[in-house]
Amino acid sequence: MGELLEMWLKACDSALTGSRESCFCVPWLSKRLEGGFMIPSHDCSFDYQDYLPCDVECCLTSDVRGAAALNAAEQRVVRLYRILLRPFNNEPSALTSEWTDFGFCYCTSSSQRQSLASAYIQLADGRASLSQITSNWERSSLESLMKEKGVDIADLEANSIDFHRPQSETFGIYRLMAEVQHALSGCWCPCFRPACASHSKQESILSRESEGDYGFHGANAWERWQLFNFYSRVFAHPAFDPRAMQESRRDADPKALERYLHGLLPDFRRKIGNMHVADAMFPKLGARVSFPNGRPHCYCVAHTMLMSEGLDATCFDRIKLLTGESGDALADDETDDS
Repeated sequence: MGELLEMWLKACDSALTGSRESCFCVPWLSKRLEGGFMIPSHDCSFDYQDYLPCDVECCLTSDVRGAAALNAAEQRVVRLYRILLRPFNNEPSALTSEWTDFGFCYCTSSSQRQSLASAYIQLADGRASLSQITSNWERSSLESLMKEKGVDIADLEANSIDFHRPQSETFGIYRLMAEVQHALSGCWCPCFRPACASHSKQESILSRESEGDYGFHGANAWERWQLFNFYSRVFAHPAFDPRAMQESRRDADPKALERYLHGLLPDFRRKIGNMHVADAMFPKLGARVSFPNGRPHCYCVAHTMLMSEGLDATCFDRIKLLTGESGDALADDETDDS
C-alpha cells in the first residue's frame, strides 16, 4: 500500500507541477514517504474477511464462493450472512441495505436485533439451504419456513418484526432514519448523486415525504444540519418507537408529531433553535406533504455505504464496484433505486 501511494503521488505531482491546482500537500507527503511509510497490521485483525466466505458456505450448506453462479436474490442473502457471521460489527445498520431488506429496521432495541440475527443463523445452520431461504424471502414467507424448521420466532412476532422490506405505505419513517444516518455517516454515499423522481429537484438525500413531513422543506443550511442532528438524537433515544412516530406524523392533529418529540426530548424546540441563524418558527413541523395517488415507491436510500474494509466484510461487492465490473446484485440495486 505504501508503494502504491508513493507511485500515485509522484504521478500526481508530475501532472500538477506549475499548474494552479498544485498543492503543497503532495510534495510534503512524497518527502515523508522517502523515510518509509509503514502501515501497521494490528495482529492481522482483518483475517476474518478471508475466512468468512468459508463460514458462510458451511452455514448455508451451499457453495457460495462461486458468486457468479448465484442470482441477484441469492447474492443479497449471502451478503446478509457475511454480516451476521463476522465476529464484530455483526448487526445490519441503516448504513446497509440489509437493514431494510431483512427486517432489522423493525427492531427497537439491541436485544431484538440480536434475536432476529439469531433466528436467521439458526435457520441456515444446517436447517435450510441457500435456495430455500432465498425463495421464501422473495415470497415474504420466511416466517413459515422458520416455523417449519423449528426456529422459535414467538418473541419476534409479538413485537411485530417482519423478515422483509416494509411496503411503500409504511416505509416513510424507516426511510427517514436511513437518510439521517447516511447524511451524518461521514462516508461518501450514493445518495449524493442525482436521485429519482420521488425527490425534489435540488434534494438528493431526502425523499419528498421526509422533506415535507419532518420540517426540512424551506429550511436554511444551518436549520437543515440542526434537524439532521436532532433526529439522530431522537432515533438513538431508548424510548424511540418508529411506528409510534410515524403514526403521530399521520395523525389528523398537525401538532401530534411535536407532542411525540416533546415526550422524548422535552423542550426540544428551545434547545435546537437559535435566534441569530434560524427562523423564529423553526422547526416547522406543522406542514405535511400529500400524495393523492399513494405514497411513492422510493427505496433510493436502501443501499450499502462505502466503508473502510476494517468495518465492512462484504468485500466481494466492494471489489466489483471499485473495479467497475457489473453483476446481478448491483444491477438489481440500481433497479430499486430507479
